[in-house]
Amino acid sequence: MSSSEAFNPASPSLLVLVHKMAASSDAIAASALASSGATIALLTKQFREGSVEEQTAVARSLRILCAHVASRATIVGDRIGARVRGAQRSGGRSA
Repeated sequence: MSSSEAFNPASPSLLVLVHKMAASSDAIAASALASSGATIALLTKQFREGSVEEQTAVARSLRILCAHVASRATIVGDRIGARVRGAQRSGGRSA
C-alpha cells in the first residue's frame, strides 16, 4: 500500500460501507457497528461536520444502531467520559 492509499477513517467509501452495514438486515454486522466506539465517533463527527445529505445518512444510521443496547452504552459512556474529563480539567467544578 502506498502512502497515497493510506487508510483514511473519514473516507467517503468507508462511510458508505458503514451506512450500508447499519441498514442491512445482518444483525451481527449491525451489532458490531453498534458496539464500536470508533464507529459511533466517526458517525457523530460526520454528523457535526458533514453536509445536509451526510447528516441525513448519519441520522438514519444512528437511529438504526440505537436499537442495539451496545450503541446506547457506547454513546452514553462516551458522554459520561467526556463530562468526567471536563470536570477533571476544571478542578472538579461541574462541566
